[in-house]
Amino acid sequence: MTYAIFTCIDKIINDNRNGYSILLSKQDYPINSKSLINKFLNENNGTDFIEIVPIKDMWANQWRMRLYDYWFCLNEVRENAIILPNIFNPSFYRKKNISPFFRILITDKRLSFKYEVIKNVLKPRIYPKNMETFGGSNWWALTIETLNKIIFFVRDNKKFIDYHRYTLAPEEIIFQTIICYLMKTGNDIKVLDTLTYANWKRTNTQLPVTFTSADFNEIISQPEGKLLASKFDITLDEKI
Repeated sequence: MTYAIFTCIDKIINDNRNGYSILLSKQDYPINSKSLINKFLNENNGTDFIEIVPIKDMWANQWRMRLYDYWFCLNEVRENAIILPNIFNPSFYRKKNISPFFRILITDKRLSFKYEVIKNVLKPRIYPKNMETFGGSNWWALTIETLNKIIFFVRDNKKFIDYHRYTLAPEEIIFQTIICYLMKTGNDIKVLDTLTYANWKRTNTQLPVTFTSADFNEIISQPEGKLLASKFDITLDEKI
């Protein structure tokens, strides 16, 4: 997913686009009219909209796992993956980790994949020392100028991107971390929160909430800075 986003950014830059690039999922939808969206972006031209939270606050119970454990895809289905610490971490030897590790060694027929797993768990992941890590939602609206700065950073810091090859959901870390690094190194970047509203607080339901007609008042009561919402499912509720 991260490589796909960078490919799209390259295309946008090579086409000499102006204005904003807005990253959406297939379950996002505008909650304001096109004219109001344009008006808001014109009035705030030059500001980037992205959720940025220190990683320890964003995922209090998961940040170490995200940064220092290895996330291996077993196939093209995103959910079919395993997360393994390195062999120097005592938690590697817990049944929940050692069992899938040996299952790969014994049953997986892909020799290259076995080699990839073994090669990596034999060493700890060492995070780049000059980078302070942040996270947040991967649905953002960034100016083309900021996208250019991100691409220049990526081209000059290949090791940073390579590090995240084994990070769970790196698209929720890479952009926030790069932008904060750029802001601290003299770049003129102004950031406000994401334009996309999602409800992560409702209880007794899968999160984020998939909105239905019953949530209409909640959606239209969002402040001016929320132009989109996530998420919707037409097979669940077409009327909304």
